[in-house]
Amino acid sequence: MSNEDVIAQHRRYNDEVLNRGDLDLLAELVAPDYVDHMAGGPELRGPEGLRRFIAAFLAAFPDARFTVHDRVVQGEKVAVRWSMRGTHRGAFNGIQPTGRTVTTTGLAIHRFVAGRLAESWEQFDALGLLQQLDTRPEAAPEGRPVSPA
Repeated sequence: MSNEDVIAQHRRYNDEVLNRGDLDLLAELVAPDYVDHMAGGPELRGPEGLRRFIAAFLAAFPDARFTVHDRVVQGEKVAVRWSMRGTHRGAFNGIQPTGRTVTTTGLAIHRFVAGRLAESWEQFDALGLLQQLDTRPEAAPEGRPVSPA
């Protein structure tokens, strides 16, 4: 894939899936053996694993808007610096809706193979997000990830 192809595929993922909520597009954009290595979160597998995670996040923040601030491509990988702004209108990690508007930032590296998202490594400011929701996160039992469900 050329750098332009990688950028175009990532742009579709960000704009159409995350910002417009077109989760059906994941079947086209994500490889069947996709793996997401989310720091502090569950390891997501395949388009369906990613679909469930994004659906839960968008249920918690239905007006979420993801903005890409930097996109750097090298070969089949794209590194992304992003931010998200949204209103907490559904349960998130066991936290009932607060109605608060929050902003969080993150970094991701995505690997594309044959035009499809094959693997991701992601980190975002989960603590900052929880603080904006005015919660005091307790220590999670070992092995229990912080996730939107």
